[in-house]
Amino acid sequence: MENYLIPGIPFLLDGQMAIKFFTRCYFTSNHFATAFQMDFDDWGRRNMHSSEQGYFALRAVEFGDRQQFEYVLNLASARDVKNRGKHVRGYNYGHWQTVKREHMLRVVYEKFRQNQPLCEALLRTGFVRLVEASTDRYWAAGLRITDEAIRSSNNWPGRNELGRLLMRVRDQLRPLPHHVLQINKHYVVCQAAAPDYVVALAAEPHVQPYAVRINNETVNAARQLQIGDTLVIESVEWREGFEQLGAEGMNDRPCWVHQARFNWQATASAVYSVCMHRWVPARAKILRCVRGGPRHNRTICSIRVQLDGIEFVLTQRNVNGNINLAQQGQWIDVSAIVVAEHWHADWGFILPPDAVFRGRHQIVSDGRVRIPVFVG
Repeated sequence: MENYLIPGIPFLLDGQMAIKFFTRCYFTSNHFATAFQMDFDDWGRRNMHSSEQGYFALRAVEFGDRQQFEYVLNLASARDVKNRGKHVRGYNYGHWQTVKREHMLRVVYEKFRQNQPLCEALLRTGFVRLVEASTDRYWAAGLRITDEAIRSSNNWPGRNELGRLLMRVRDQLRPLPHHVLQINKHYVVCQAAAPDYVVALAAEPHVQPYAVRINNETVNAARQLQIGDTLVIESVEWREGFEQLGAEGMNDRPCWVHQARFNWQATASAVYSVCMHRWVPARAKILRCVRGGPRHNRTICSIRVQLDGIEFVLTQRNVNGNINLAQQGQWIDVSAIVVAEHWHADWGFILPPDAVFRGRHQIVSDGRVRIPVFVG
């Protein structure tokens, strides 16, 4: 069976490797034929032939239509279910929109949890983005699998919710060793100021080492690590003298940030799991550009950028590189990161809400969910 488990078609999405899928020939599709069971409480534990069948069965259960429920379970294929399983007595569109995603998550999770070959095949997709390529504007990207426009997420009219759920299930099913679960050493990449490594901070402020250097070559990931990625670190090699400083409680906390760079205490020698964060492209307008003196090419650049309808004005200091051609009023391409509310963001790094230090530079938190970071 494993020889026929194909997730989809590899392609470049926003310049990075991804997998697009549609139709029953790919195991990521809801129409892929696979047997599993679902528990419907008072209506019993039933056999499913596809996740499409499980989804429409839950739809009938949600509105208490036992007749439609039994009808869906007797349909022979996912195609029949999609074409003939939608008519539910008492159906309320608004209510269904609020619960359908959680129902789909439950179905997809059971599909892979109960089928070891499918689970292993899903985990083999690593950390690449999974995209349902159809014209559905909720579950899929809103574009056909043959449409070249799908290579840029900016072109998508759809939300790709099924792809997102598959990636979420993949993270849930990715095994973690018991000792890793016990120590709970989860880290967030908070700075990527060098080409060959990043610095991650522990998600919990009491964890030591708190700041860890992670070389890109240590992590076998689909792309280089970037700000916002999360990791589980199994083992580290301490920098000389820093283990003792960490044990003493890091009393002089400002010293752990020097010239806007984190002083890492240790280097990761083994990383078990990586979850890639989402970066999105954006357009920005240069408001001000102050160039450095003749002895260096560092500059200060202020931009105005709009992300999801929210406008931000950001200033990045110490921009590396020659931007002599940059002019006030010029439009440029930048990248933006989506981080959780109450996180802190500066031009060069992000910080968790409970970070044990703030550094020597002002950290700005705008109190909203989406905070972009300008990348020079």
